[in-house]
Amino acid sequence: MEQGRLFVLAIAAIPVLAGGLAYLRHLARRRRDADTLHHPEESRKHLARSLYPVIDADIYIGSCLNA
Repeated sequence: MEQGRLFVLAIAAIPVLAGGLAYLRHLARRRRDADTLHHPEESRKHLARSLYPVIDADIYIGSCLNA
């Protein structure tokens, strides 16, 4: 009878541990996002990738002349 009870407790502990792990990951993500929000220049994630496009003028002008 003890093995059955131990098995049931082990099965019940799996979702509890999974939920605790998910909550800890959530807290870590919130902490990381808060740090990024308060110090955006350190991570450079506040800049859009298209803010400074790199355009090769020779290719661009050449494609306009061929059209």
